[in-house]
Amino acid sequence: MASTEFIKEHGPFNHFMDIIESDIVDYHPDCPSMKTWLSKNDKKMVKQLEMTTASMSANDDRLIKQLVMSNLGIANVPEILFEEELKQGTVTELLPQAQSISAGIDLVSMRDRVLPLQVAAFVDHLKAF
Repeated sequence: MASTEFIKEHGPFNHFMDIIESDIVDYHPDCPSMKTWLSKNDKKMVKQLEMTTASMSANDDRLIKQLVMSNLGIANVPEILFEEELKQGTVTELLPQAQSISAGIDLVSMRDRVLPLQVAAFVDHLKAF
């Protein structure tokens, strides 16, 4: 994701290399989110990314969103984080044809253990997705 203002100043972003050469905002200086996304789309670009560090890093989605909205860089974050901004056109998804990454949830419990009612309801809710 990038703010439309950032794209006007630093774009266009038509290739993975354009993103690697840009100001990246990620969860850690070694760009784990961007690395995961690149490895799913163009593994050769991961080596290029490993030669750089994020311009800024934060361990909080809201802070990363604020940095992107302040035109300080691009980020690979959940689309839902920018749902309103995407509708308003103040943010643009970069390389929308690329495959996105997803995260899963693993639930582990002891076999034959009866779960508390609240936990069982939560597990049922998660299974619905």
